[in-house]
Amino acid sequence: MFTVTQSADDLPSADRFAWWHDMTMAALIPTAMRTEHPDDFRASLTMVDLGLAQVSSMFYPSISRVRRTPRLIRRGDPEYLQLSLTVSGRMRLAQSRNEACFGDGGMVLYDSSHPFDGWALPSRGDGVHQILVQLPRRLLPARPDQLTALLSTALSSDGGFGEILARMLTQLTERPHEYGPEDAPRLGAVLIELLAATIGQHVDQRPHEPAERYPHALFLHVQSFVHHHLSDPELTPEAIARAHHLSPPPFAAPAVPTARHHRHRLRPPPAAGTGPSRAGQPPAGRRHGQRDRTPPRLPAARRVQPGLPRRLWRPTTRLPRRGPARRRPQPRAEALTFSREAPPPVTGPQG
Repeated sequence: MFTVTQSADDLPSADRFAWWHDMTMAALIPTAMRTEHPDDFRASLTMVDLGLAQVSSMFYPSISRVRRTPRLIRRGDPEYLQLSLTVSGRMRLAQSRNEACFGDGGMVLYDSSHPFDGWALPSRGDGVHQILVQLPRRLLPARPDQLTALLSTALSSDGGFGEILARMLTQLTERPHEYGPEDAPRLGAVLIELLAATIGQHVDQRPHEPAERYPHALFLHVQSFVHHHLSDPELTPEAIARAHHLSPPPFAAPAVPTARHHRHRLRPPPAAGTGPSRAGQPPAGRRHGQRDRTPPRLPAARRVQPGLPRRLWRPTTRLPRRGPARRRPQPRAEALTFSREAPPPVTGPQG
């Protein structure tokens, strides 16, 4: 796990705030900020890179105003979603017509693609301690309208998934040496799961949809849904996404379940006497939703074997022609001879 710690203590007092502004512009997202301590801005940052996400623990005196303007967004937008946890201090943030003010333990979401305005001030005179998580917005299994409605809204860290998420962020930034490089992908996946669960508690209050919002549980739920709806001719990726309140394609399922469902659709019915009676039922393909798009019988060299790639359907040898091949006669070039003898005299009619 890659960890970096930077501090302004080794710099001259007059250069500390300029260094902090440039450093946050490069490590986080570009913003415009002001402070009440421009002459002596004692600040430090510890950044933990988890691969899928980045967690930063920051200590600074105060930020009287921080803004992300449309001009800065046009200059460059990484399309990040950021979660701010205020360990100590008071913060205010306004984005997407929402405004949140909170103190110690408050959490708030904001998006790098939308302008925002806010400030961060100390609550007890000892500065501000903030933990910031940033990750690509596409990694969260939530609809864009749900995230937009939740931007700049105070999230609770006193119970539920929010409390677990806050404890994880605090422990991760205080003791990063307890984890090795091989732990970064696992920690990133757990962090995304907890963040998705925290968002799910605020945007989805329906009790009959518990864990379908999270990738691993979502995949198992979609797999079961497909298996129970194989007989539906209208079973399409759009229908699956609509049934799970997601945008197609919302998940990346491995190829094994797809191949299994494909073989299940093409599986012929058992022979007579080996299974239950199926009199009056349509063929196996139509029973499982497959339409008749090909002739009932194909040549042996063209028959489809379930699980065989399409490029291997074609035969490796040419089939013999039904009749003798007819060749178009080609014009033969005749040799032209030239003679140096004078042509015979032309005689006219004698009379």
